Amino acid sequence: MAEYVRGKILGGMLAKALNLPKNTKSFELRCAMNEIVTVKCEYFPDMDGIQKVIPVIKEYCLCDKDEVGQKEDDVNLLKTYIKGLESDLKAYKELAIINNGKSAEGKEN
Repeated sequence: MAEYVRGKILGGMLAKALNLPKNTKSFELRCAMNEIVTVKCEYFPDMDGIQKVIPVIKEYCLCDKDEVGQKEDDVNLLKTYIKGLESDLKAYKELAIINNGKSAEGKEN
């Protein structure tokens, strides 16, 4: 009878072999004939990284060069996005406190 391997077990081994970030949520490994191997990785950034991003986003407003007239709408959208990031940061901090430094698998970091 065939034995099935769960993604968590094999994924953990592959993530370690590929030297992916310790807070990796998921990743896709693509191997196609006559193409380079690609890895798409989704991970939770460290707190320092999150805190460094927020001031950068607050400083700049990216907009389409053809839609400069809609700058006020873009600024309001950006403010809403920043509030969402700050809310996510708060939830991430609470999750870090709850997990007390443990990874998603329950192992000490």
